[in-house]
Amino acid sequence: IRNLKEQMNKAQEEIEKFRREKEVFKKNLDDMDQVNTDLKQKLEKLEADKETLAVSGKKEPKDISDRKRKYLVRLFNGFLKNNRNLGAALSEIKRRPLVINVPNEFELSTLFEEWLEAGENDKTYLLRDLGEDNKYAWKLLWDWKIQYENASKKGKKNTIKIDGKTINLDLAEDEGGPTREFLSQVWKQMIGLTIARWSEDSNETVAVELFERCPAGVIPIKTENFDKFKKNEDLYMDVIGTAQKYYRAVGRIMLRSLMTDHPISPEAMPSFFRNIIFRDVGPQENPFRDDILEHLSDIGAEMNVEGWIGQPIDYLLSDDDMELITAENFFTKVIPGYFVDSRRLAIDSIVEGLTLNGTVELQALFHSMPLHIVSELAFLKPNLEAEDVIKALEPKYFGGEVLKEIQKDFFEGPFIEFMKEQENKDDFLSKFVHFCTGLYFLPDHRAQPSFKIVVEFNEDNDLGYGALPKAHTCENTLVLPRDAYDGSKETLEEKLGKAIAFTSASFGMR
Repeated sequence: IRNLKEQMNKAQEEIEKFRREKEVFKKNLDDMDQVNTDLKQKLEKLEADKETLAVSGKKEPKDISDRKRKYLVRLFNGFLKNNRNLGAALSEIKRRPLVINVPNEFELSTLFEEWLEAGENDKTYLLRDLGEDNKYAWKLLWDWKIQYENASKKGKKNTIKIDGKTINLDLAEDEGGPTREFLSQVWKQMIGLTIARWSEDSNETVAVELFERCPAGVIPIKTENFDKFKKNEDLYMDVIGTAQKYYRAVGRIMLRSLMTDHPISPEAMPSFFRNIIFRDVGPQENPFRDDILEHLSDIGAEMNVEGWIGQPIDYLLSDDDMELITAENFFTKVIPGYFVDSRRLAIDSIVEGLTLNGTVELQALFHSMPLHIVSELAFLKPNLEAEDVIKALEPKYFGGEVLKEIQKDFFEGPFIEFMKEQENKDDFLSKFVHFCTGLYFLPDHRAQPSFKIVVEFNEDNDLGYGALPKAHTCENTLVLPRDAYDGSKETLEEKLGKAIAFTSASFGMR
């Protein structure tokens, strides 16, 4: 009886909690109607779908203890270390570290095409087969060096003028910065990753983009998008084979990103597909169905839930399944078929790359963790706020006591004030973080508390009075003149803005 009463009390508490959440949600909707009617309608539709499918409140708990979070962080870091050690041990036998040369301003589709044409001579090992028993997997487990080819290697002067001064852009050695820049560019250019082939049947070039944009970033296209090549069987099979290699390469790059302690851009893999690709958790086995609907809403999935309920499954999936759609099989059959199986070519190929054909058991590790922890560990924070940037800043003062005090006053005053003023202002914070680190987002501080952007006041005074700031992305460092712009926030805004603008188009400057 006592246990029954406890269960009843707990159930009553859950009901009361849900009632309060509904009241807060309704108030937020009323407030939102004043500023964003479209978003309000989207949330109302989502809430109606939850009620139709009776899943409201079935969300993954996020109240994890600090002790448990620290344990999972150590587990993840240990997993990466063990795999790096495995690659290092194998490399001692082969003694051939992986070096990837890329143009200073590369186009991802062109780069992939060049590596594809290299075949077995592809030295990046991103598109080629890993050999029998995955014997070349170690090359992607150990170490790699990204080297940017400068224009002077093609017989041109590799220089740029800043404030009347000519600056040489040397080959960037990879101490972390070039890798971050390469990865950032890959995530940005995934949306344009294209396969183009000449079709003799239509006498024109036929192209297909491998990812499509959604409100939360990019997602793989449906396999049916390749049907445009089916008029020619040989052409179709060539494109399908190329697509598998390109998707696999994206997966391998994502693995290398994690192996080099660089979390992945949140836009490169929205939450719905993180569950499937990174955790091997499909909608049919995910008990948190409230979250599933929210994740689908995030990627802009168009669903007529009320109209679909009661229709044959074949109505949506064209699979001859005449079972009527219910609130239960909506999650076990409809969503997997409509949103997952329809993209199976892309999903399986990315997973193959991410796990190196099963060599790296990343899915098994993440399967044991909640999605929000996987997001903290493997992905950068989706929203960049001034508070996040300020929390990551670490000042480094130089000079005598008087000069250090001037620098300290500038950093804690005008510099921090300026950062706060950039909230939601023309993506400045993202550009600032990229200027200093090569990343467009920041790691979650709960997963990487040691990640810092050092604001260094120039020790050697080689910048000169009032000079432009410079950045060392290898060390996540912003270097300012030791005079601290005489404490002027306006001068800081002018000089920092100009430096970021000059370097926005080329990594070689860093």
